[in-house]
This record gives sequence, C-alpha cells and structure tokens, in this order.
Amino acid sequence: MYKVLFTKTANEAIDDQVAYYRSEQVPEGTIIDWLLGLLEQIDRLDEMPRRFPVAETVSMAKGYPVHRLNFGVHAVYYRVHDDRCVVEILGFRHGRQLPWLEDESV
Repeated sequence: MYKVLFTKTANEAIDDQVAYYRSEQVPEGTIIDWLLGLLEQIDRLDEMPRRFPVAETVSMAKGYPVHRLNFGVHAVYYRVHDDRCVVEILGFRHGRQLPWLEDESV
C-alpha cells in the first residue's frame, strides 16, 4: 500500500475548480458528488499506482515519470516514489488546458 500525498499546488488547483463551479452556480450537491468522486479515484492510487499511463510531455519536461489519471474532463498528475511507498499528487487541471508543468501556476 502506498500513501497518497497532495502538493500545495494540487490542493489549490482542486480548490480553484470547486470555486469555479460555485461561481457558475453549479448546485452544491453536484459539486460535493464531483469532489468525492475525484478524491475516491485519487485515493485508489494507494494500490497499483502505475495503472495509469505516463504523461510523456510532462515527464520529459520534469525529468522523471509523471502519470496522468483522467477524471472526466480533468487530469490529475502524480509521481510514484517506490522507495517511500508514496504517491505524490503534483497537479490538477482541466483537460483542455495545456499539460501541467512544474514552472506553471496551476
């Protein structure tokens, strides 16, 4: 079992998406269901974290393998640290945005 940890960047990006949904007057129940579904998918990375493909462009830019979990029209970018049994959630963004890279504000 791996421990799943969120970076500040990833947390802020998810919070920004929730804020956007609220600004668009999406019903609160819908937002909660969406957020719970997202967090459930991310939590499942504790087992078999490599089941999602490596995002080649992002990995080349970062210099290490970065996986991409698709959740609806959104993408979750994460790194697996086998030596510590940790999955590090690096970034989150809408699929129509450019790929997440370290030097971008997410």
